[in-house]
Amino acid sequence: MERDYLGKIDREDIYQPLHSVKLKDTTVFVKSFPYGSGKLLAIYNPQLELAKRMHAIEKPEKYNPGKARYLGFSLIYHTTEMTNGAVVKSYFEKDIVEKAYRELKSTINLNPIRKYRIDPIRAHVKICYLSYAILSYIQYKVKPMGISATYAIAQLQSVYKVTLESKADKLKWDKIVTLKNEQKKIMKLLECSV
Repeated sequence: MERDYLGKIDREDIYQPLHSVKLKDTTVFVKSFPYGSGKLLAIYNPQLELAKRMHAIEKPEKYNPGKARYLGFSLIYHTTEMTNGAVVKSYFEKDIVEKAYRELKSTINLNPIRKYRIDPIRAHVKICYLSYAILSYIQYKVKPMGISATYAIAQLQSVYKVTLESKADKLKWDKIVTLKNEQKKIMKLLECSV
């Protein structure tokens, strides 16, 4: 497969603005080939090639000169009507699902469930699911600030509200402790009353 398709690609040909696809953290270059009933996309990532070459330099015993030509390349097969760029973006966005699972395991603490009856197991999973839904909502709301939901939560942990009451005057009011500017922005994005 490498020789049949990647061997036909000239780096100078694929490494052109015409073939570029901008991803979140990098730009890749894509060329397609008809394959079976769909398309085979050859993706060249110069940053990945550099990283793999540097790794090969550090471990020369594992370096294979015959395969060095293919460093930085990967292949995706699809049968959709989507453009090359859309296919590549949706493929690399699968990382969102993997990150969500990692978030469930770490931040929300979805660890092995040591419960033996079905009701407590269901309750545990529902709580974790609800927690992740809230975390995702917070992430969506704080996105304009360029911060993560976990960072926003950490910043808001020191925020608290005090209720003051004067029984003699029959008055009652709430006061939020003095907020830092970043905390005010986060609370505004989360539509919390300040």
